[in-house]
Amino acid sequence: MRFTHLAFRVVAVLLFLAAGLFLSGCGGGGGGGVGMAEIPQIPLPDGGGGVIDPLSPAVAPGPPAAPPPMTRQTREASPEEVLGRQVNYNLPAGWSLISFPLESVTSAFGFTYQLCTYEGTGYVYVDPVNNPGSLDTTRAYWAYADQPIAVSVQGPDNTGSVTTAHLQAGWNLLGCPSVNNLATRSMTVTRQAGSTRVLEEAATDDLTAGAAWIYRYLYFRQGDNYALQDLMGPAVVLQPQVGCWIFAWTEAELNMNVVPPNPLPNITSLSTTVLTAGNAIEVVGTGLGDAATGVVSVRGVAIPNDNILSWAPNRIRFTVPAGLSAGNLVVMVNRYPSNRMPVTVGNAGYGSTGSLTGLVRNTSGVPLSGAQVMIDSGHNAVSDANGEFRIDGIPAGDHLVYVTLIGHQTAVGQVTIMAGTTRSVLVELAPTAGGGGDGGEATGKLIVRGYPYYGDTRYWVSRIEIFEQGNYSERWSNSWYSDTGNAYNQLTAGGAILGRTYNIKVTWRNEAGQEHSNTWSRKLERDGQTESFYGW
Repeated sequence: MRFTHLAFRVVAVLLFLAAGLFLSGCGGGGGGGVGMAEIPQIPLPDGGGGVIDPLSPAVAPGPPAAPPPMTRQTREASPEEVLGRQVNYNLPAGWSLISFPLESVTSAFGFTYQLCTYEGTGYVYVDPVNNPGSLDTTRAYWAYADQPIAVSVQGPDNTGSVTTAHLQAGWNLLGCPSVNNLATRSMTVTRQAGSTRVLEEAATDDLTAGAAWIYRYLYFRQGDNYALQDLMGPAVVLQPQVGCWIFAWTEAELNMNVVPPNPLPNITSLSTTVLTAGNAIEVVGTGLGDAATGVVSVRGVAIPNDNILSWAPNRIRFTVPAGLSAGNLVVMVNRYPSNRMPVTVGNAGYGSTGSLTGLVRNTSGVPLSGAQVMIDSGHNAVSDANGEFRIDGIPAGDHLVYVTLIGHQTAVGQVTIMAGTTRSVLVELAPTAGGGGDGGEATGKLIVRGYPYYGDTRYWVSRIEIFEQGNYSERWSNSWYSDTGNAYNQLTAGGAILGRTYNIKVTWRNEAGQEHSNTWSRKLERDGQTESFYGW
C-alpha cells in the first residue's frame, strides 16, 4: 500500500542501521542570523507587495501594490449602534498596518477601502463595513486611505476567549487582540503534535529553520522601513491597534496569553536538578495549577500524565521518564510559562526507549533536507542533506508523527516504538497549492454542522472553521454572534479536494460570554460528506 502526504510508508518494523548513516538534527539553529545590533531596520520591498522570498524570513512582504477594492458603502457610527468598546483610528494617507484590540469586531465605520490580510503567499481582501465578523482579531490588516481619515470599530472586550493566533507556514500578519500590551516573553508556541515550548526553545535567529518553529524577530513598520524586535526581549510587547509580521517554519499556534493566570506560575525549588530516569522529582512553587490545566516540560518534552504522581498548586511530584535531555524545566498553566529551572540528566534510561529513523523525499523521489520531524512526545529532529533523520530516546508505545517542510503539505502518521529497537519510515511530502502539484484533483463539498450543547446553560455554535491540514491558506469560516435558536449552524467548504484531510474547529458560546472549542480532523472521502458535532 502506498501513502503520500497523509501518512507514512513503513519500510520495516525493525531496522538496525549504523548510526553514522544518519544525522540527529536535534537542537535549535544558532548564530549567523539577523540581529538587532547588525540590522535594526530593513527597507520595505520596492514596488509594494513585493516578496523577495515568501519562504524565507530575511525580508517581510511590503503592502499591496495597488489600493484594495472599495467598500460597498461607508457608514458613520451612531450612539445607539456602539456596543461594547469603540476603538478609534486616525489613518494617514497611504498604507497603515493596524490590528483590533477586541474579542471580535461587530461593526466598523468610516473605511472607504477594504482591508488586506496575508494568507499563504498573497493578500486577500475583507470588507470591514459590510462583513465585520470576518475580521480575525489575532491578525493584522493593511488599511489604505486616499487622505487622512478617522475610522472606528466596535466589539466586545477580549476577556481571554481569544488568546491563540494560528500561524501558517511562512509569513503571518500578527495583531494584538487586547487593550493591554502583551509581553512576548510570556508567550508560548504549540505545534500540531501538541508539544508546547517557551520562545527560547521554539525560536531562532538563524535564517534557516533547523529545529526552530518560528523566526526570532518581529517586523514592525516604521515609515519606509521595518524595525526588527526580538521576541525574547524583556520589554518587547504587542501593542493595541498595531500590527506586525511574524515568520513560522511550520504550522503552529502562538499562545499570546491575553489573561495571565492568577497567581502566575512560579517555581521556587526542585528536589534535585539532576534528572535520572525512574526517580521521583518534586517541584515546589506557587500558582502551579492542577493536572487538568498544567504541563511540566523539560526542553519542550512534556512529562506524560502517567508519570505524574501528584499535583497541587504549590507542589508537583513526577517520575522522570526515559529519553529526556538537559535543558530548562518549565511548568505551564493554560500554556502560560513559569520561570525556567535549568536541569541536567543523569541516567536517561535509554534501555526502555526506542529510536525512529527515516527518509523524507518529495513525490518525485528527491530527498528533502530541512524537514522537521515532530513526535507527540515532544522529541524532534530535522532531515539532513540526504533527507535522512534519526530520533533516539522515544518512549515505547504508539506515537503520532508530524513531518513539515515549508512549501509542502504536512505528513501525519502513526508509528509503534518498541524498547531497544529502531523503527524506520519513508515519508513523502507533496507540494502545497501552487507549488507544482498534480492539478486536476477531484473536488467536493465538506459540510460541517454544529449543534447546541446543553449543560448548565445553552451553548450555541458561534464559530466554525475548516482548513486543510498543513495548508492554512485553504480555509473557510463563519461566525454567529448571537443565539438565533437554530437547530444547528452549518458551514460548507466548497471546492475541498477529495482525499485530503481537513481540520475542523468548532466554538460554542453561551449568553454569559463563556466559550469552549475543540478541533477535529476528517478526511474528505466523498462529495457532500457531512460531519456533525454536538459538544466539545
